[in-house]
Amino acid sequence: MTTTQSTTLTFNRQKAQQIITGLEPEINLNILKLMGFVLEEDDHNACKSEIRTWFMFISSIRFKSSNKPIPRKKLFRWLYSETFKGSELANVEGYLHLLSDKYTRNTVRAEVIAENLKFFYEEISSRIADSDPGKNLIDML
Repeated sequence: MTTTQSTTLTFNRQKAQQIITGLEPEINLNILKLMGFVLEEDDHNACKSEIRTWFMFISSIRFKSSNKPIPRKKLFRWLYSETFKGSELANVEGYLHLLSDKYTRNTVRAEVIAENLKFFYEEISSRIADSDPGKNLIDML
């Protein structure tokens, strides 16, 4: 027997924030691998699979006090703004540099990657706030 009921996990606000900000560096490394490097098919698929899993987990989180999903603005702040706002290009370049020893850089300029990353987080934050883990958005990476 299969069920269509979605999983929900309830945490207080502080714990939810700790979980999400703890996942943020790994999520960003994987997204930036997909945006900034030429990957073998196995690596490409593995990155997408990990990102899907993390966003499914995040989309299942509800605040204990209200049993509501995390609001879009909080998600965007925790996943993007706290790391990139005000230093978008410098931090994207830093992440790309960290990954450059293992992967071959593609031809997409860091400025374009920074813009695409912000757009991705604006979209995924809205979707997760609506309890949608954004699988189709991740598939476009």
